[in-house]
Amino acid sequence: MGSRMTAVRTVVLSAALLLVALTPVHAREPATAGLTPDEVDKINRGEVVVKTRVYSIADGKRAVTIKGYCVINKPPDAAWAVMLDYEKFHEFMPRLSKVKVLEKTKDTMKVTETVSMPVGTLTHTLDLKFYPTQGRVAWTLDKSRKHDIADTSGTWEFLPYRRGGTVVRYTSTVDSGMIVPKFIEEQLISYDLSGVLDGQFDVVYTSHGVLGWLPDIAGWARVAAHFVKPGGFFYVAEIHPVAQVFENEGVQPGELRLAYPYWSHTEPLRFDVRGSYAD
Repeated sequence: MGSRMTAVRTVVLSAALLLVALTPVHAREPATAGLTPDEVDKINRGEVVVKTRVYSIADGKRAVTIKGYCVINKPPDAAWAVMLDYEKFHEFMPRLSKVKVLEKTKDTMKVTETVSMPVGTLTHTLDLKFYPTQGRVAWTLDKSRKHDIADTSGTWEFLPYRRGGTVVRYTSTVDSGMIVPKFIEEQLISYDLSGVLDGQFDVVYTSHGVLGWLPDIAGWARVAAHFVKPGGFFYVAEIHPVAQVFENEGVQPGELRLAYPYWSHTEPLRFDVRGSYAD
């Protein structure tokens, strides 16, 4: 009896070891893992799907995890070549206004990025690690340097897809290190409201104090237009921008002195004040 049990155990162990040996070390999940069928249809139509998760951290602050997916009609090797040309990233990445490559080796890169946001310009330095056999780039914050954010990390993945295409999957976790009002936080994440809200409406409305905070009026207007039904209305209650171009301090009664731009502009206006307009 004992010899039979030993023989059975030997067979089971051998089978288990064989299965381990036959399992690929880098077995990948499907390129569309994490997407619903509707979201897969969207990326197949050429749309970008953005999924976000905001969560609380210490001292009342919040961090956000962002995942983006899209399909490009090129093989992964072609997409990978674009990734390696990181100096040109600011030419197509939203809000990324400047990239400076500080160090570069075959498999690593250290870059400083400048990002234009509604709350100002943010600068940080990243350490990137390239994994060409996996089609993956990972980055972490270089914490030995001074930054405008507390922490960030993430990955780019270039996954083979049908008919010689590529699913580009982007994952990023950001801790701004600041207490940011929720409405600004949501705007920082994405203008892609259509990715989280369906349907159209008879009336779309925006109230006072919105337009002055937006870095991309055209992008904001496209989102609003997307949700207005044919024949519907888009109501804007706001101070006319002409009233905001004149200096209102240190002027005489009736004096009109131009001081601020009328048209939208990429750089934010800065004011040195104590307290805030809400005081």
